Amino acid sequence: MRQMLGEQIVVNIDDMRNTTQGTPMQSDTLYIPRRQSGFRRVASALRLTSETKESMRDEWLLKTITQHDASLAFVHFLDFAVRFHEVWSRLDIPIVVHCHGYDITWDVRHHTDGTLLHPLNYRDSVRDLPDNVWFIANSTYTQSQLEQLGINPEKIFLKRFGVPVSHRPNAIPADASPRILFLGRLVDFKGPLETVQAFSQIAQRHDQARLDIAGGGDLASAIQQRIRDLGTESSIHCHGAVSSDRGQELRDQSVIFTAHNQTGEMTGQQEAFGVSLLEAMGQGIPVVTGRSGGIVDFVHHEENGMLFTPGDIDAHAGMLNELLSSPKRREELGEAAWHSVRQNYQPHHEQSDLNRIFRQVSDAGSMPTVQPKTKRHAA
Repeated sequence: MRQMLGEQIVVNIDDMRNTTQGTPMQSDTLYIPRRQSGFRRVASALRLTSETKESMRDEWLLKTITQHDASLAFVHFLDFAVRFHEVWSRLDIPIVVHCHGYDITWDVRHHTDGTLLHPLNYRDSVRDLPDNVWFIANSTYTQSQLEQLGINPEKIFLKRFGVPVSHRPNAIPADASPRILFLGRLVDFKGPLETVQAFSQIAQRHDQARLDIAGGGDLASAIQQRIRDLGTESSIHCHGAVSSDRGQELRDQSVIFTAHNQTGEMTGQQEAFGVSLLEAMGQGIPVVTGRSGGIVDFVHHEENGMLFTPGDIDAHAGMLNELLSSPKRREELGEAAWHSVRQNYQPHHEQSDLNRIFRQVSDAGSMPTVQPKTKRHAA
């Protein structure tokens, strides 16, 4: 529930979005589930009002943090953090909120009916967070989203993400059938349907190539239908949701990692970072995807990967064709990708960034969450 980082006693608070099914929970993290928890079920059984439930929850969280003599609270997800405004305002320690993507997409919509997923007052709730709250952005895109809302730039810190890096780039036998991998949630802003469309344009030209689609999501049925419509059942394999071990096996077999990152037509969301892309690069697999969101922080076109304009299916297909046609070019881009992750995005880089941020906010204490002119305008 707490951990020592130098002289800091840090309480980690998460709402379980980072904990996938079957993954053991971390012993140093205080989990508060988003959905019906045991605490809420008890409160409901006692027929307590929603205001009383929230008050009890807040008092419990405040007591827990205080009992651990924390010098800092580290909270995941901004939309989760705003629910505890009163708790943060009653603490005299820094509250560091890690923003991830969904939580800084102010007008994010449901993938099927288009309804808004954040409350109408969500922007105001973020701007009204107390002055002891600080923000971690996982990319320059996330940083810009916060700044556009009026958050004080001095309160926003960029943090790198760390992924495992292989001892050397992937080495796939030259005579092996080339496999292309899409690994991620089947959501509109990752572009699985567009990826299928792009691959179908080159499937006949590279009749030994295969596209593996691994991931779960509500677009699964639409993807299967698109594959049937295009007549590419023999060259595209949908694996469904996979474990981390199975994901690793698929990366080991792949010569290209691809997606069609874009602004989701229905959700309005962009990829705030793109962990799956970085994981592939850490194995020396060249990536091909859309120039969108935070991906441009670590994928540099023609240097360690390939980027196209989102929505351009022909360009996507052309880049896949180029890499399938040139094992040498794949090797060059893959090795450059591997080196860039090795030098900048390993777990110790992430931990170093966190330590630095925690030290800085502890020294600074507090400052206005919103720049004065923005706050006056909002009022």
